[in-house]
Amino acid sequence: MLKAHDDLRILRCLLSASSTYELLEWATRELMGSSMTSSRIEDVARMVQEILRELEVSGIDVSIINSKRKKELMKYMHQLAEELRDPLYEMDAQEIGKVNAILLIGLRDGGEVAGMNCGACGFQSCDDMLNNRRAGLLYPGPTCIVKALCLGMVIGSFMKMYFTPYRDSLTMLRIGVAAKRLGFLKSDLVMGLLLPNVERIS
Repeated sequence: MLKAHDDLRILRCLLSASSTYELLEWATRELMGSSMTSSRIEDVARMVQEILRELEVSGIDVSIINSKRKKELMKYMHQLAEELRDPLYEMDAQEIGKVNAILLIGLRDGGEVAGMNCGACGFQSCDDMLNNRRAGLLYPGPTCIVKALCLGMVIGSFMKMYFTPYRDSLTMLRIGVAAKRLGFLKSDLVMGLLLPNVERIS
């Protein structure tokens, strides 16, 4: 159960989350414009990290996959399709082959908590959650839901500004799983964003 003094902490978190969304939206809009290149994506990734650092939103990591790593990722996803008996890894690997750019966004430390003792993770306190973390098939867990929401806001803001009637993108869990296992992003929870209509990355 939340205590009375937790109300202020929750309010501060919501205000911080709102500011994060607005600033990320601005950064993406300013940098992308009508021409999308690999250097612009890298600029966006750097600016996202700077904004999160300024707002003290810790644990969000961003990286871009180049052509060499993309081939390695595709090959490994075919292996995961057999290992995990999940044919969707094969389908997602085919989607990777259609784009030149993949952006990875992850929650660097799922063991970091907001400290609210909100109970949304299913445990009575943040300490209880931390004491019950364990390795899972795809990701370690449990994960602080407030931190996971921050990750979702970063992804949502980027996707909102990237999408146009002539340019779409896909966010894929399985790409994130493969990228995490390959060590492309040192995060507990990783999502992969496929970005079509981008010049080839060397």
